[in-house]
Amino acid sequence: MKRMTAALLVLLALTFSVQAEIGFSGDVTMVSTYVWRGVTQFNGAAMQGTIEGSYGILAFGMWNSTMQDIATMETDPYIGITLPAGPIEASVGATLYSYDFFTVPGSVYEIYASAGMGPFSAAFYLTPEQDDGNVASVYWLDLAYGASFIGADWSIGFGYGTYSDWTRKPTDFDALTGEATAFVNAEAVGTLTLTASKAITDAFSVSWNYCLPVIDDDEYSDLSNVFFFGASYGF
Repeated sequence: MKRMTAALLVLLALTFSVQAEIGFSGDVTMVSTYVWRGVTQFNGAAMQGTIEGSYGILAFGMWNSTMQDIATMETDPYIGITLPAGPIEASVGATLYSYDFFTVPGSVYEIYASAGMGPFSAAFYLTPEQDDGNVASVYWLDLAYGASFIGADWSIGFGYGTYSDWTRKPTDFDALTGEATAFVNAEAVGTLTLTASKAITDAFSVSWNYCLPVIDDDEYSDLSNVFFFGASYGF
């Protein structure tokens, strides 16, 4: 962990040692349902969006989504650094998942590394154990291929890992206090996502997405077989 922190500090120093302009971008998206790594978060539509700033190889921003039940909003700040890797587009970064700007308990962070070359891309996400052991150490791997065909952008993505549920499931309880004394970790699951997107204007686009489980041996997982639609405006 100390070596990783030192490496990130060096990269940040390199970022601000070069002359670069600060840029800002973002998007607002309406989805027919909120699906995250194969799991439908709740029934009904969601309004989502990103606001991002950039400076040289550094990108920073926040992703947001309306929620139901546990919170009003999901508010996920993130930071990423582009790595010099020749023809390969590579980056590392971290995301902090929070709700209602940290006023709702349950915030966790993940770190990631991604790489892409041409139509192929891969990303690996890791959440270390957190919250006094209530959040298990879990991972997720995304592999994707994209291409343009008949006026639309098409992609197929395969996701695999233990992200079907962050929280450890209790399997035994103390007879006197009722507190959980034993837990079981999530088994690895796999999902396949098919996406077709179409740019209507330079700023406005629509997408059709179909997500289905292909590996689901975890009895505690909540993977969805679901079709959802999205409409996005970027700025």
